[in-house]
Amino acid sequence: MTNRASITSVTKWRGSRRTVVAGALGAAAVAAGMPRLGRTQENAPPAASPVGGGAGPHLLVADRNVDSIYVYSIPGFELTGQLDDIGFGIHGGSFLLEDGRLLFADTANDEVVALTVSEEGVPEIAQRVAANLGGNVAWISADPGLTHLVVGSLAEDAATQFLNVVDLDGFANTVLEFRMEEPEEIHGWLLGDPLHLHVAVGGRIDSYVLSDLVAGNTEPLASVPVDLGSHGGATDGRNQRLLYTTQPGSGYDVLDVAAGPAEYLTQIPWDVDGLAGGRNARPRMLRDGRHIFGVMTPGLDDPSRWAETMVSNHIADVDDLTAVRLPIDIGTIGYRWGLSERHALWAGYNADGAKAYLLDADPASDTFGTAVETIDIAMPSGAATPGEDYDGSEFYIMTAITPDGRYGFATISGDGLIQALDLDAGTVVADIPVPSPLAGGGYTTVVQAGVEPVELWAR
Repeated sequence: MTNRASITSVTKWRGSRRTVVAGALGAAAVAAGMPRLGRTQENAPPAASPVGGGAGPHLLVADRNVDSIYVYSIPGFELTGQLDDIGFGIHGGSFLLEDGRLLFADTANDEVVALTVSEEGVPEIAQRVAANLGGNVAWISADPGLTHLVVGSLAEDAATQFLNVVDLDGFANTVLEFRMEEPEEIHGWLLGDPLHLHVAVGGRIDSYVLSDLVAGNTEPLASVPVDLGSHGGATDGRNQRLLYTTQPGSGYDVLDVAAGPAEYLTQIPWDVDGLAGGRNARPRMLRDGRHIFGVMTPGLDDPSRWAETMVSNHIADVDDLTAVRLPIDIGTIGYRWGLSERHALWAGYNADGAKAYLLDADPASDTFGTAVETIDIAMPSGAATPGEDYDGSEFYIMTAITPDGRYGFATISGDGLIQALDLDAGTVVADIPVPSPLAGGGYTTVVQAGVEPVELWAR
């Protein structure tokens, strides 16, 4: 069956639409104390350079409930800057470039933006371009050459969705509209030379030459059936493959794109080593480019039994196309977590309290993939009660970690609190108050120039 009409339109938006005024405004804000920058008028001049972030690191915290972003020093853990009227697209996450630009979707204003943080910790929206997000953001990925960013829309109950393909040099956006075959989230991968765009449209992945597609050739080069129940993906640049997260009971559908158009290769299962249930809904590629970590929290027929449920680490090997699954602890562990050269950092709680789990991310280690340290952290005041339905409780404890693995950060959801962890000492070293509650966990990440991206999906 042909699906020529699955892509319905192409729109090009050229150049950064708006920028935040820097210079005198930034200096005045610093002189007044804690910098606080809002949005500026439509005709603000373009940024002089896309690069301008300080060496860092700095902790960035976003609260979509109040459309604010906060920046804190590391170490010191002091509030150094704030941006308002920015609707950080938490579902899509952020993508950090080596030049210090942090890329994400501003869902409140339908834009894709590049944020930089100065050495003094002052945040600035250095670039922005209009996007079609449909009110939310699905998934964000980049090509291995880091020339383009693909940002998917997340319009509720819509028969069509959009991919925003942003040129990271000129920050121009080309908007592509696709008809969805099933009501699932749209996913996009860019790989190859010339660049091929591979699009998951609900039960199927279609392949196009990007330049041909933009020129109006909407006939896919290939259409590959895949499982439903999607939630995220990964890019294997080593072997020119796509990985697509599918429903519990299935696994990663793996497609080979070395020849350009996608070809189905195999499925890496979720259920291995005697552990079953759940899916890796936030794949994280390790620094070796070969292994993918993932939190596996099985779905519950009885949500009151959350404190008895085993959470595990699913580790996929993209070279061998195999997986292992290692138990971590019972209870609930958040789906957002930090990753450094040495460790992954998860956090969660059960009837015995709240903990941060430091997992070994060194493939050569005998303890690879297991928890090598646990750190007691604060329990959210709105935490679920063991033996009762967890619906409506604060259990989404998010973590972030510095690239060198020295410091970690655990969000105490709903309480406007982040705890800073010394990961070498295994202790909480600071309580960081946040101006808003971070209900539902908010979002945290570390911004630092000079860190070469390895994984090609925003997290």
